[in-house]
Amino acid sequence: MIEDWYHKVSLPIHLVEDLNREIFPMLEKVKWLDCDPSQAPGSVWCLLTLPEQVRKRLEAAAQYKIYPDFYIWNYRDVKILKIHKDTNAPGASRSVAGVIPLLGDFETQVYNDSDFHKPMATCQYGPGDLLFLNNTKYHHGGRVLSPTRISMHFYFDFYNTHNESLATLLKKNKLD
Repeated sequence: MIEDWYHKVSLPIHLVEDLNREIFPMLEKVKWLDCDPSQAPGSVWCLLTLPEQVRKRLEAAAQYKIYPDFYIWNYRDVKILKIHKDTNAPGASRSVAGVIPLLGDFETQVYNDSDFHKPMATCQYGPGDLLFLNNTKYHHGGRVLSPTRISMHFYFDFYNTHNESLATLLKKNKLD
């Protein structure tokens, strides 16, 4: 079932292994930047360009076009993602983010705009999962469930100009 705030699918294990083999060596040479203090202070991120064939394999597994910027987020010792709503400005305001855990488990919590004390719902995910996150429509936060978390984030290459549900967006933009 597709919730309006998220949808989680499993990725083929060989794709997850290939992503790790491709990405982790690249992380030894990147410039890490500090995370925005409104999200997970103390964590770091970097921008990666993945080879075209890797992006195409990921698109085939996800069944959606992917904007070609990939962000790796290293939580280090940080355990909490503060409650926030994204603008997706780095993805030219594309409305839905993709999240693939490379290391560690995580719980994302979604909140009603008028109550940031009790989550409306939660979703746990880890390596092998792909999370479609409607992160511009809902406030969300989370917590690392493992010693650390390293995840890959990107934007699906479509917009939500008519404030449609996540289910409608996914149905309309699915690759043939």
